Amino acid sequence: MKLLLFSRAPFIGGAEVACERLALGLMERGHKIVVVVDQKNEVYNRYLDNGLDCQVFRLPFREKKNVLSYAYHWVRLRRFVQKFQPDLVHSNDLPTHQFVSSVAGSLGLPRVCHHRFVYNGKCIDWLNRQGAEIHLFVSNYLKDLLSGESAKLASEPRQVLYDGLPMGSPRSDTDRRNAREKLGIAQESRLVLFAGQVIERKGVKELLDAWKKIDSEKYQAQLLLIGDDIQNDGAYREQMQTYASSEGIHATFMGFQRNVPEWLQAADIAVVPSREEPLGNATLEAMATGLPVIGTLTGGIPEMIETEKTGLLVRVNDPDGLANAMQRLLENPDLAQKLGQAGRIRCERIFSIDTHTDAMIDVFQGLLHCKDAADGLPRDTRDLRSSIPT
Repeated sequence: MKLLLFSRAPFIGGAEVACERLALGLMERGHKIVVVVDQKNEVYNRYLDNGLDCQVFRLPFREKKNVLSYAYHWVRLRRFVQKFQPDLVHSNDLPTHQFVSSVAGSLGLPRVCHHRFVYNGKCIDWLNRQGAEIHLFVSNYLKDLLSGESAKLASEPRQVLYDGLPMGSPRSDTDRRNAREKLGIAQESRLVLFAGQVIERKGVKELLDAWKKIDSEKYQAQLLLIGDDIQNDGAYREQMQTYASSEGIHATFMGFQRNVPEWLQAADIAVVPSREEPLGNATLEAMATGLPVIGTLTGGIPEMIETEKTGLLVRVNDPDGLANAMQRLLENPDLAQKLGQAGRIRCERIFSIDTHTDAMIDVFQGLLHCKDAADGLPRDTRDLRSSIPT
């Protein structure tokens, strides 16, 4: 298949990483893939560095104030798509889909829209004004939530398809020791790790409040936070650092790190205290490493973590519950190891990139089969006539 993957990609987040993993997985299976992003930035550079064919085209929203600019970029992208002649197009998120669906729809191409974030009904209908041949959701939670917000979305074909990630080999004791030596972490310390965007909805303040209740010296434990508030130039991360300092909370903010897998290798416990989370790559990455994960009862997290089997779940905005869960695992390393091993097995079975890529190919091929049957023509005789952008 020849496929175009589109992503507005303002910065490197979970959605952008998921797009990259899918593109690479499809390429490994012999498909021709081009990824289109909205601008040359760190995402564009990362995709190129990882061997992807990445092109830049503006993907504007349709608004009254930008009609001429919109039309210009619409025609420009349409010419590129028509020249490439993909079998279908995939929008990595709903905002990306608004522009892409108009262009692809004018060419009669099947359109796949991936939903990764929460929006209200009016916003969904505005972004999904052109519709799609199929809508994919990263969790059942998100599918049910968004479908309840938009009658139009609920009337179109929908399917849950979990994101996937490369599994690699299970972490060994030697891997842990080596990672700690490289990162300068004492071998005897217990490392509790938060890895993700340092923004309000990720529950960073609740984590700090919970950590204040932990006797870290007793357990020789330390809390590290990997990540930043990229969209706001670190503003919320700086706010939380100030808060921790003023409250006497001993937590280390490491900022954005490119070697997150090494930090996961070095850790003992992963914490995902999100207030809202459609799915959550941070949870999957920790599970894949073999870490016990403490998550919250929100969004898609309970679809990943089976509490008391592959991790622990606590209520949202509950520092006491979060502190109790962390203390429980710090006091019982055997339980932590058992949960981590079970989480790894669950991740291999349900959330691997191979599973994800195979499921995505099934979706793509199903769409193409339906289109071929509807057209009644060989795919190389498709009529790609011009039309006016709407």
